[in-house]
Amino acid sequence: MVLGNLGPVEHAVIIFTELRKHVDDKVGSKIRTRAREGLELIRASGLVPTLSFYYAKARDALTGVNDEESMAYMLYLKTILLYLESIGLIKGARKVFELQEELRELTQKERQGGDVKEEEKEKVRALLVENFINILNEVLQKSCIASNMLEPFLIEFKRLCEATWERER
Repeated sequence: MVLGNLGPVEHAVIIFTELRKHVDDKVGSKIRTRAREGLELIRASGLVPTLSFYYAKARDALTGVNDEESMAYMLYLKTILLYLESIGLIKGARKVFELQEELRELTQKERQGGDVKEEEKEKVRALLVENFINILNEVLQKSCIASNMLEPFLIEFKRLCEATWERER
């Protein structure tokens, strides 16, 4: 997904369109909830604490468990990180989610009786955490500008979520 020199609204539309292809309405309504609260949480707590919170909530999805709540947190976190990467503020967001996918595949293979060594999973897990911590450090150094640049993107992303998915029940 090459986003070039687009504005935050265009980025939101492109990232939302791609995300929507991969989620059902139930997960979508949970993402809608995250989008409705995300900007306020960033304003109240700060960007790095909010990203850390989302990372903690997404932990199950990041390690291969497919519950809808953690999946929604993971996808919203992914949305934010991919945007920050696409505008050049951070590096490594795609790598985090490639590692997440690799870990999910290993976990799935293991559940199906495949031969997966725990060391292999631990190595991927460690790389995933290391990459995410590196991203947090980058964001910390640029948190003021990142927060300001995120706001119009997150507002548009929230509008798209509200227009597409029903409220959580």
